[in-house]
Amino acid sequence: MSDIGAELLEKIRKDFEKSCKGDGYIQAALKKVEAGTASFEDTAMLSQSLGYRLTSAIKQYVKPENLPDGRLYYNIADTILSGTLKDNYDIINSVCADVQKNPDRRLGINIKPQKADFPQERVNALVNSVSDEKADWETVRRRLDAPVRNITESFYSDYVETNADFRSKSGLDVYIVRTDHNGCCDWCRGLAGRYRYPYDVPKDVYRRHDNCTCTVTYENGKQRQDVWSKNTWTADEETLDRRKELADKKPTVLTKEQAALREREVQEKYKKKVDISGESDIIKTEEVKAMTINSIEKPIEMPIEQQHTGKGNPNAVLIFGSELNNRQKRLLESLPEFDSRITVAKNEVNMADLSALTAQTGHEFAMFTKGGERLVIRGNQSMVNLDTIQAKELADQGYRWSGHTHPGNDINCLMPSGGDKAVLLEFPQKTSVIYNSKGQFATFEKE
Repeated sequence: MSDIGAELLEKIRKDFEKSCKGDGYIQAALKKVEAGTASFEDTAMLSQSLGYRLTSAIKQYVKPENLPDGRLYYNIADTILSGTLKDNYDIINSVCADVQKNPDRRLGINIKPQKADFPQERVNALVNSVSDEKADWETVRRRLDAPVRNITESFYSDYVETNADFRSKSGLDVYIVRTDHNGCCDWCRGLAGRYRYPYDVPKDVYRRHDNCTCTVTYENGKQRQDVWSKNTWTADEETLDRRKELADKKPTVLTKEQAALREREVQEKYKKKVDISGESDIIKTEEVKAMTINSIEKPIEMPIEQQHTGKGNPNAVLIFGSELNNRQKRLLESLPEFDSRITVAKNEVNMADLSALTAQTGHEFAMFTKGGERLVIRGNQSMVNLDTIQAKELADQGYRWSGHTHPGNDINCLMPSGGDKAVLLEFPQKTSVIYNSKGQFATFEKE
């Protein structure tokens, strides 16, 4: 039944991605995020739209005729709900962080946006409720509707609460603003208002009922307040680090015919068949071991001119078709085909960038670091042209294997192949990382 859950999850994700790309409001909101003009109100409404699109996709495929015995068993429900809700959680936290950067930059505030905790207990409770064998199908359908939307919208509210608390404790003057919209109930209207955090904030300000359309935002200014003396002062502008110039090295550029010939030669050499579905060369018979899956909160060393936009976020590139940021575009132009290689300054590329390139192209990328420079190699759908001999040569030159990418957006994409493990053995380091197309990553070790 786990296979059924995985199949349904994949179908739901594809339907969700397609509907989001065709949703005028979602696309308009994302463009505002990219332009640096989006507000938290826009983000709150975006979370509502994402919740609606998700429940529509779930209802499209979670039906008795698609389930064993016509029942939504616990493991199937857990696979579907944990997977899709985690997707929305990542999207909303990422967009909120991007929205926060623009006003922070204007005010000279240099506080990293905080990612709210994923509400695992609440998701578990929902999984239990929809898989209850005593619940009839109509009840299950209702529980897959408003509660799913409510949890998605709560990702935004949780972000607001987490960051309001963190910034208040950091000394900023913070206000919580709850706005009721047309058609709200008396309870919601009673909570509407602007409250100074944490002194005047009602305990229920973040709460919402099913189908609630209220939005909760927060404001913080440049004025800081000493939480002990209550004296205020103005935060100093922090000096921005200058970006280093690209290493003065030319990329290896092949003609299309040369690249195609190189790819065929390598495929024949390793006797590997290209998987046109985009899956990586994972050994299918290998037992899946427990591992920690992580998500990018923000690309490391993101260029200053890109810090207030949503461009370049791997998950946004994958799901919404968002643009690469400027440095990612330059990098991709320098890696036009299979086995293209380029050496750049260390601060000009990171694994988050390669994840975004994989989301854009469906190809693998590998990165190696030595001192202040990094070597990046482009692969294809299933491999990078690097054998153990080449790996040893790189290691002898002083390179470390920073990591590589696998196309796709599920847990299988983060499993190392036999070739990955063999290459790692040639380097003195103990671990490396694998990123997928949505920005999740996992560490793998030598045997």
